[in-house]
Amino acid sequence: MKTRIINGLSKMKSNFDFGDYILQSPNHKLSHINQLKVTAEISGDSEIIFNAVIPFDGKLVVTRAGEKNGLPLISVNVTGGLFMNAIPVSMHDETDELECVLSSGNKTQIIKVELVHSDIHI
Repeated sequence: MKTRIINGLSKMKSNFDFGDYILQSPNHKLSHINQLKVTAEISGDSEIIFNAVIPFDGKLVVTRAGEKNGLPLISVNVTGGLFMNAIPVSMHDETDELECVLSSGNKTQIIKVELVHSDIHI
């Protein structure tokens, strides 16, 4: 069986500033940018299973980077900064970068996530 693991790494270079309008989840305070994590695994059922730790409360929309007017891969309300979601994908899909758009109140923050592909044989 072959499983492809995708690890997401934040590409932001400065401190992540929630400002006054993006609400940090009280149980998941962010002390460093490296705490932003998005991981995904492509299952045998042609799904990407996302697991993210983004410590905020609000709406999260994940799209392929650079894709204008494309359908979002994920659009979910986040409470407590944690979510899991499975989306169907083509096994030939070669997405290399995602955009995670966090919205809370009237503020929006975009986090670019680079996907690192590795094949693991089991």
